[in-house]
Amino acid sequence: MAKQNEKPNGPARVTVCGIGASAGGLEALREFFAAVPPDLGIAYVVVVHLAPEHESHLVELLQPYTQMPVQQVRATVRLEPNNVYVIPPNANIEAIDTHLRLSELEPERRERAPIDHFLRTLARVHDGRAVAVILTGAGSDGSLGLRQIKERGGLAIAQDPSEAEYDSMPRSAIQSASVDHVLKLREVPAAIMSFCSAKPRLELRSLVVFAEHNVLRDPPYAHIDLILCRGLLSELRPEVRRAVLGMFHYALEPDGRLIVGQRDMIEEPLLFDYEDRRSGVLKPVPVLRGRCRLDSYGTRIRQTVPWISRARGGPFRPSSSRAFTIR
Repeated sequence: MAKQNEKPNGPARVTVCGIGASAGGLEALREFFAAVPPDLGIAYVVVVHLAPEHESHLVELLQPYTQMPVQQVRATVRLEPNNVYVIPPNANIEAIDTHLRLSELEPERRERAPIDHFLRTLARVHDGRAVAVILTGAGSDGSLGLRQIKERGGLAIAQDPSEAEYDSMPRSAIQSASVDHVLKLREVPAAIMSFCSAKPRLELRSLVVFAEHNVLRDPPYAHIDLILCRGLLSELRPEVRRAVLGMFHYALEPDGRLIVGQRDMIEEPLLFDYEDRRSGVLKPVPVLRGRCRLDSYGTRIRQTVPWISRARGGPFRPSSSRAFTIR
């Protein structure tokens, strides 16, 4: 299974939060970073409207309000979690896979929309792993990019216009009908945390097959990595419990695991060894050169075992082939 923020056979991708602000943005940004925990594993990219001909001091103005490192992007830079990246003057900023890079600013002022520019590139390459936050500002910059973030499964947030010093930008974002939340600044960090917590669960769900299955009647699945069975086994008659455990053994991959409840207490040494008895984690005993089959009801397993290799203590070799039937 891929680690969080990592695509199978691909580079790790950190969740990125793009924050757009304009007029009145400094105080809003300070309040935001003072409230957001510094260890969420998110990279924050701050895009504001800057005069191209003037030096920016935004890094120095924001750094006292967060424990995360704040840096101005001056060249292509790798996105790292728990870092804040700030747009420089006289440039657009773009997301390219796991990095940020700069591009030329449009020559005409009326053509410039640096917030939209960044959010559109972020939506394309971080699909589903992106957050867009539109704060106080004049105009409508950010609305188009925020819509693309939303369309690709990301989170779209607008500051509540009633508390924004300049409400045009958040109102425009809201009117685009692409906003998930309209929030006071103090409420934004909690929404981001909830989104980031939900993403791994959704990704895990996409890797799990859900199906109705009667263990007492239906033939078992094969190549299962994990079976969680808490509380059922202790309620079964011994012969039925052995049959169910036999099917679990058949279904599990060699490195799979069975997790049972504290009351279940499995004692089938030819099938399972406890890896962690206190937590109820068992691993299947490897069966070498054996045969395993079910009858037509899936309730009987016959296992012919020339030898059984135990995970601990080396191979166990009986004096002759042993056959046992679990009914």
